[in-house]
Amino acid sequence: VSRFIPGTRVPSYVAAGVLGMSIWRFSALLLLAGAIWTPLIVGLAWAAGSSALPMIESYQRYGLAIAIILAATIWLAMRIVLPIVSERGRRWLQVGAPSRRSESP
Repeated sequence: VSRFIPGTRVPSYVAAGVLGMSIWRFSALLLLAGAIWTPLIVGLAWAAGSSALPMIESYQRYGLAIAIILAATIWLAMRIVLPIVSERGRRWLQVGAPSRRSESP
């Protein structure tokens, strides 16, 4: 089961050791899980890639413009949005409001 649920692989190793499972049984079960999991993931990636490829090829000529717009959006988010949602940015938005650091008890 640990192959199918993210974040549970290491705890399953620890649990197998604590419960006293033999290395051979654990290895056999791990091999079986890998034999199921790997073809499943490869098959899903192949199906998604083969269906997405025609769509990607049809928009190929817009690739540079999309990359520039994406880079500008990320830059704006980093320069404008993130400072606004920080404590310093919120203080900056409240013009004239005293900051916590300047207040004396």
